[in-house]
This record gives sequence, C-alpha cells and structure tokens, in this order.
Amino acid sequence: TDEPVVDDQPVVDDEPVVDAGPKYGGTMRITAWGEPVGWDPAKTMYSQLIYMRPVASQLLTIDWWKGPQGTGENPMDLPWIAPPDSLQVGDLAESWEITDHTTVVYNLREGIMWQDKPGIMEPREFVADDVVHNFERFMASEVHIFATDPKHPVSATALDKYTVEIKMNEPSFYQLHTTIPMYFPMVAPEQIEQYGDATDWRNLTGTGPWMVSDYVVGSAVTYERNDNYWMKDPEGRDLPYLDGLSVMIIPEIQTRLTALRSGQVDIMQGVTWQAAEELEETNPELERRSIVNTVVIKLLLDHKNPPFGPTGDPDALKVRQAANMAIDRQGIIDGYFQGNAQTVTNCMAPGLAVAAAVENLPPEAAQLYEFNPERARELLVEAGYPEGLKVTLATDSTSVNLADMFTLVKSMWDDVGFDTELVVGEAASHWGILLSHNWSGAIHAQWGFSTGPGAWDARDGVVTYFNLADVQDDELNDIYDALDDEWDGQARIDLAADSYVRANELASEIYMPVDNLYNYWQPWVGGYSGEMGNG
Repeated sequence: TDEPVVDDQPVVDDEPVVDAGPKYGGTMRITAWGEPVGWDPAKTMYSQLIYMRPVASQLLTIDWWKGPQGTGENPMDLPWIAPPDSLQVGDLAESWEITDHTTVVYNLREGIMWQDKPGIMEPREFVADDVVHNFERFMASEVHIFATDPKHPVSATALDKYTVEIKMNEPSFYQLHTTIPMYFPMVAPEQIEQYGDATDWRNLTGTGPWMVSDYVVGSAVTYERNDNYWMKDPEGRDLPYLDGLSVMIIPEIQTRLTALRSGQVDIMQGVTWQAAEELEETNPELERRSIVNTVVIKLLLDHKNPPFGPTGDPDALKVRQAANMAIDRQGIIDGYFQGNAQTVTNCMAPGLAVAAAVENLPPEAAQLYEFNPERARELLVEAGYPEGLKVTLATDSTSVNLADMFTLVKSMWDDVGFDTELVVGEAASHWGILLSHNWSGAIHAQWGFSTGPGAWDARDGVVTYFNLADVQDDELNDIYDALDDEWDGQARIDLAADSYVRANELASEIYMPVDNLYNYWQPWVGGYSGEMGNG
C-alpha cells in the first residue's frame, strides 16, 4: 500500500486573523501631582476641573477616533486648543447650528441618562431644561469666565424637550464655536437643588463615562464605570472598556517616577527631558512619545506704568525691546536645558497653524529673539535711561528651577543696564497679585497655550481676563473685531496669526524657551499612543 505523503512544512492557515477587539475590565492607574482645585464648573476655571471632567460631559467633544488609534488624521497633541471643525463631534448634543453671529442652537441626543446617585437622584433622561439650568448658573456666577469677558451668553432657552438656543450679547465666534460647547461640563440640577452647589465630590452627578467612588486627600481619586454611559466606539462596542480609573496624587516627581518604573502606574504624562534620559537607561521597555509642552513660561510686562508702559509710548517700547534682546535664549536652551527646548514666539502651541515662527516674523519683531546686548544698551539710552533703571522681576517659589532660570535673566538684564530686583514669593500670593492686575515691572506667568488670540484684548477700554499686562493697542483691537465678524476657518487662522505678529511687534511680553516633555506608558497598555487630554 502507498504510504501517506507527509508535508514537513508548517501548516499555513489562510483564514485572516480576526481582531479580538478591546479587553474589558481592569483599572487604569495614572499619576497627578496636585489635589483637585474644585468640582463645580460654575465656580472653577475649566482648566482646573481635570478631576470632574470624566464625570460630567459637555455639549460637544473631540473626535478621538481621528487620532493615532483611529484614522490618524490628528496627532492629538493639543486637541482642545482652538479645535478645527473636523475635530469637533457631538457629545450631549447630536447636532448644532450657529444660526447667526450671536446665536447657536443645539439638538440634544435622546436617551442620554443622568447617573444613578443614591440619595440624590435616580437615573433620568438628560433634556434641554438641564442645559438651561447649567448655563443660568454659569451666567450668574461672579467668578466664572463669563463674568470677566465682555462678550458672553445672555440667555439659554429650551425650544422643546431636546432643543436649546443660546444667545450672546455680542458676536464672538470663539465663544460660539469652542467655549460654550466644549468648556462647560453639565451637572445634575437635583444636586444643586439639594446641596446648593457642586463643590462636594461625594455628590457629583453627571452623564459622563465615570463616577467618583472615592477621594483620599494626598492619595488618589478613584472612579468607577458608569454602566449607563451612552457612547459606543466605531465598532458599536460599549464604552468605557475599563471598570475603573485611579488618579494617584503624588506631588514629588521622584516618587512618581519610582511608581512608573516599578509598574505601579500605567500612564504618566508630562515627564521632563531630564527624567526621560534616566528612564531610557533604567526602563527601556517603557513606551514614550515626545509632546508639545502646553505651558509657556513668560514674563508679563506692566503696560500701565513706566518703564514698560504705556503700550503706545515709543520710549516704553524701546525698554520692552531691550528687555527681550538682552536675553540669550539660545544660551539658555543649550546650557540650562542642555538642548532640550525650543524658542516660542507666542502663547499658542508651536505646532499649530497660528504660531508665528521667528523666521516668519517681520524684522522689527524677529529682532526680539536675537541675543543683542549691545543694541539693548543703546535702546535704554535712547529711551532716556543712560544711567540704567531699576525694575522688579517677580516669580514664585513653586519651582526652584524657575527661580534658577530667572536668576540668569536677572544677570542678563543687569549686564545691559537694568538694576533688577528678583522677588521670589509664595505661590498663592504671587498668583493673587498677578490676577489682580495690581503689579509693576515684570512678573512671571506660567500660562497655558489656551489663552488664544484674545490675550491682549482691550476693546472699548475693557481689559479682558487674559490680558493680565493691560496691553492696549488699537491695531490689536481691530484684529479682534475682525475675528468676531469672520466665520471662515482659514481666514480666522490668518487673523489669529496677525495678532501674534502684532503682539511681537509691540514686544508686549517676554517668552522664555519651552522645554521638551514626554508621555510614558507601560507596554501592556493598549489603545494609547501618548495622546493628551481626556480621550
């Protein structure tokens, strides 16, 4: 009989490998350095609501599926900063329409449920009256951003059960397009009716994917999955995939790094370049991604009083130019940061279209970023200070590194004719003085990229919240008027770039180099590529 033919080659399965999809369950552990500042969106700045945003949703959100884990259309470095239309997607609202320059109408999703919070409320549907309730709280708050911006919503009206109309007092594209739909998380009216506000985490009730289950000061904020969350992934699977989320509060950087090295945390964002060099040596298995540093270190200059003000005074301009040109930015990058930093010319992310690169600035503005102590000395003489002048440079004590860097700035200023007093104050006092607009000389502001093009808005003599240096310039105000009337996306980008060029022509403030940062995650973490934000 014939023997069977034996093929000693490995059997190849022609069937395609089927993606098993995400694995459900488990708890993700991430790190944070500070305690929650607040839980109530009507009493706390949006940027300080990082612990409550997983609980409470906004009208619109970012389409995270267009990031690295989806179509790859956007790197998701800074998705919340002036997001283009292509990145916005409905959250509580299914669709929306800006009907005129002061009005936006939102059509809410049907079937979204408030979370089940024993003692506060049973689950019920989210409806238009809930949006009205939240926006009336925002508009009535004396500490909310609406209270300090002359352009703000004046009414929120439920047109029917699932339709809301919000009206502005004056045209503002940025408010209608970004601020109103994306910066105001909604909390349950029942919580406010029962407790008066949303300041206690134990009562926090939203519609988001997570619910706060515990908060231990100095330890962690713990979240549990909201099983009634409405959103699905592109394949129709329930979200979130995880059962829990733990934000471990670890103020000390070395302790955070130890937790990352030992696998006690899964994701750590904002790792400095110094720590990244160490981690490459000790834990090469960790995944990482270089990210844009979202915090700009800048020196605000007092535009109300000499020697840096007023804005339009020619001699004050020369002093501001001298203060800029006296700083050896490249020397700071090469020496202080050991090459791990870059020059920025404004408070927008270097990778965004509105960021004006030094090489694209007009000569009068570009010269600010050239280290030219000789010209700085000449400018002070031309401004009427042949014997030099006394100035104050104020910073805070939260970071020894910043104080060290500003010691270098003091030395550079003193070398060209300034007599600089470096004042290092307690953090709370420093920021209180800064926000009061009641300061003189130069003051350090550690400011995010999100200040946007309105950072120097002083139209009709009203200085806006972000214009902390009281810059007042007719050309900038004209640009802001044009921005309010312009609704084309590319035209708005061009106008925003114009505002940054103009601010540099005025030498309105001093931008220090921005150091490189990294996001790290453990090799077992799937579906993550170092994105920033609440994805």
